[in-house]
Amino acid sequence: MLTQLLGAWKRPVAYFSKQLNQVSKGWPACLRAVAATALVLEEAEKLTMGEAVQVYVPHMVRALLDTKGGLWLTQARVARYQAKLLKNPEVTLQICPSLNPATLLPETEKQEHDCLKIINVQYASRPDLKDQPLPNADLEWYTNKSSTVMNGQRRAGYAIVSLHNTVEAKSLPAGTSAQLAELVALTRALELAKAKRVNIFTDSKYAFGVLHAHAGLWKQRGMLTAQGSPVKHESQILRLLKAVQLPLAVAVVHCKAHQREDQNVTKGNARADREAKRAPGDSVLVRTWKDEPLQEKWKGPHTILLVTHTAAKVKEHKN
Repeated sequence: MLTQLLGAWKRPVAYFSKQLNQVSKGWPACLRAVAATALVLEEAEKLTMGEAVQVYVPHMVRALLDTKGGLWLTQARVARYQAKLLKNPEVTLQICPSLNPATLLPETEKQEHDCLKIINVQYASRPDLKDQPLPNADLEWYTNKSSTVMNGQRRAGYAIVSLHNTVEAKSLPAGTSAQLAELVALTRALELAKAKRVNIFTDSKYAFGVLHAHAGLWKQRGMLTAQGSPVKHESQILRLLKAVQLPLAVAVVHCKAHQREDQNVTKGNARADREAKRAPGDSVLVRTWKDEPLQEKWKGPHTILLVTHTAAKVKEHKN
């Protein structure tokens, strides 16, 4: 409802009612309120003609866009909402406790409504799941996957490593997609960290988003998307939801891939990437040299049996 101050009273000028699109309907309630605020404000601007507007909303719009928006919204949509609601000099956001459904005006009584807390409790895979590293963690691991096409067939593997050791590195069945490999890597890391305080770093936005935002919501819907279609990799996601409950305390942190900074996170992620690419069960070519004339020669493919930080043992090759 659009109101205009008349003396000491807010006098209704116009009522707006808009339908959210199908994508927005699939978001958590607090983020749906952000979308509705932007949508209704666009309609109100047709009447306000660029004048200053105060928007009263019972949700933490700024905090939602800054901290949780990226888990559900694309960068383009976040930027659009920020430009419309946060960076617009003619718009001032005011958090009000609630709106009276009879008058659509703010109530005077204060009521607790912490959007960030509600989203964490209702939609996170685990209420105390963190997205920043835990202090004094027992374990600090890095996960990564490999995915390539060999002889027309997709091959995938994954690795879980620390800065100096390989915790687990395995190949996956032929035809395994890159996204499924990312979920498997994260699931295994959580299972291996049972009863421990663990920080797990991944460069997979997909796996990070599934665990922190989407999996809990999908489970509430019966593993269906907002459009009503079945969620991809349903069985693996359900296994992931069970695995995240196993550690004593857990933080799953997103890190950027292929960075050059000399930091532990960068080194650990790069090491996980290398180990995933040569996971046991994968195939490699071995380079040898002819004496006369000196020329390189490739033999294989050979199946990897064992990997270390500096070498790999392959089947049917002595050296």
